Amino acid sequence: MTDTPITLTDTGMVVPLACGPAYFNHCWLRDACPGCIDPQTRERIFDVASLAGLPRARAARIDGGALVVDWQTEQHSSRIPLALLESFAARGRAEDPADLPRRLWYADHAPRIVRVPQAAVLTDPAARACLTHALIEDGIAIVTDMAADDDSLPRLAHAFGPITPSAEGLFFDVRVEIAPTNLAFTAGPLEMHTDLPGEEAAPGVQFPHCLERVYSSSASEWVHSARSEEDLVEILIA
Repeated sequence: MTDTPITLTDTGMVVPLACGPAYFNHCWLRDACPGCIDPQTRERIFDVASLAGLPRARAARIDGGALVVDWQTEQHSSRIPLALLESFAARGRAEDPADLPRRLWYADHAPRIVRVPQAAVLTDPAARACLTHALIEDGIAIVTDMAADDDSLPRLAHAFGPITPSAEGLFFDVRVEIAPTNLAFTAGPLEMHTDLPGEEAAPGVQFPHCLERVYSSSASEWVHSARSEEDLVEILIA
């Protein structure tokens, strides 16, 4: 791969990669320089628009696993990982570690739902990663052995990152009221539904948690909406 020379043009360069030669614009390369990102906060600290003119390479070479670009009007060299260039050349974007294949399921998936104890989620990164993978791939997971106190759920949710409140706040308490204003506040069953889809920032991950049951026979049912959607499409086009 490195035996093929890099071809510089007025606007960019053609870089020999394992997947074949690929063109990259100078502006894109300068913007993709790892030095543009703060290593701790992962925030951008350099804007290519701050340059007096468009960036242009003076020289470029492959050094180990990186493309090294020396710029004409800057005392700066960019070391751009070849893996990043390969990813963009192959799929048009950087590899996303959260871009995992989704599994659509029916009712027979219930025994295979991932179950992780709360204590493990709070203390073990591997257990937390296992639960996160399940939420992305299956859309559902069960946390077992939840502590029976009011702070149990916030402790669990904060283990994954910052929490964005909904219009109802951090919690939506499902309870029985004497004069209910919502079906969720009655003892009756609820139809299949998605919570708060009309909000500007609709809930991403929800944590339904039962602290106390009013009726011992009560239960929750879950449906994979994407699975239902695909089945409906197949029925309609059949």
